[in-house]
Amino acid sequence: MEQVINHCHIPDLVHAFSAENVSDGTPTHIQIRKKSTRRRGQLVLMEMLQPVGKIYLHTQQTFNNNVVNDATDHLLFSTATGGISKNIVDLQNVVKESAWKRYSNSRQKDFPTAVKKVRLDFDWTGVKFIPTKPKYSDHGTVQYESNILFESVFKNNSNQEQHHSLKTEQQTTGTCKSSITKGYTTGFNVGLTLSAPADIVGTTAGFSKGFSVENTLANEDQRTMTWSAEGVLLVEKQSMLTAKLQITEKQSSYTFTTNVAVKGEVIVTFYERKNNRYLMEYRAPIRTILVQKKDKFKDEKGKIFVEDIDGTAYVKVEGECIFKYGIKQEIIINQNSNKEQNVLS
Repeated sequence: MEQVINHCHIPDLVHAFSAENVSDGTPTHIQIRKKSTRRRGQLVLMEMLQPVGKIYLHTQQTFNNNVVNDATDHLLFSTATGGISKNIVDLQNVVKESAWKRYSNSRQKDFPTAVKKVRLDFDWTGVKFIPTKPKYSDHGTVQYESNILFESVFKNNSNQEQHHSLKTEQQTTGTCKSSITKGYTTGFNVGLTLSAPADIVGTTAGFSKGFSVENTLANEDQRTMTWSAEGVLLVEKQSMLTAKLQITEKQSSYTFTTNVAVKGEVIVTFYERKNNRYLMEYRAPIRTILVQKKDKFKDEKGKIFVEDIDGTAYVKVEGECIFKYGIKQEIIINQNSNKEQNVLS
C-alpha cells in the first residue's frame, strides 16, 4: 500500500495512518512531496506513532535536522513487531507492551483508556548493551582496486639534466560497511561497538578499536589513512617525466554473530497527550521483560534468539560487514612515456 501526502505535517502523517488503516500489517510506503513542519523531527515521529508501529527511512536517512528536507523522502512504515524484518525485534515495542499492561491494570479512573490519547516516553539510559566477542566467518570474496591519487609532470626543454624534488601527502578513507540481519533495535538505534576480525585488526586500516553499528540499516564507519612520499627525481634533457602516486585497496567481506548482554532497568513515563499531564511511571528490569516476552524473539525459522544465562538476558545478533582499506602505495615514474620504473614504495 502506498499513499502520497502533500504539505505533510507530522500530526497529519500520524492521523493519516491510524491503527485502522494499517491493521492488516501491510508495509506502507509514505512519500512526502514537500517539506514537513519544523517540529522535533525524529523524536516526535517515533513518539506519535508508538500506538501503531514504527517508521523507518526507506532512503536510510535520518531526521537529525528536525525537518524532512528532501522533496522525495520515502518512509517505510512497518506494522509488524517493530522490526524491519521478522528477524529484527524492536525492544521498545516489547517494553511498551509490558508497560501498557501495567498502566491498564493500575490506572486511575480519570486516566485515558485509549492508546492514541497517551504519550509514552522511554528512558534507556539505565540499560546497558554489552556484546560478546563476535565470531566471524572466513573472509569471502577479496577484491583489490588500484587508484591514482596524485600525478605531477616535469618538463625539461633544456639541453642539461635537471633534478626536481617531489614531496606529497595524500589521504584515503578506509571504510567498514555493516548491517544487522538478526537482532534488535531500540526505536531507531542499535548502538553497538564490535571488535573487528583479527586479520583486519592486524593491518593499518584503523579499525583496531572496532567499528560501530548504529542502526539495523546500512552503517558506515570511516578511518582516514595518510600516504606520503618524498624524493629527488632526475629529468633528462629534452624530456618529460611523470610521477604518479598509486594506492592499492583491499576489500574483504564477512558475516558475524555475537550475543549481546542486556542489563539494567528501563523506565517508561506516561503522559496524557492532549495536555501533557503526567500520569504514571513504569520501571522494570530489562531482563525480566525479555525473559517474559521471549516468544516475541522468533526468527523466520521459528527459533527464539533470546536466552537467560546466569541471570543475564542475551540477544543473539547476526550481521554482515565489508571492509575496504589501503594496503600499498607505489610511486610510478614515466620518462619520455617509454620508460617506467618503481623508484619509491
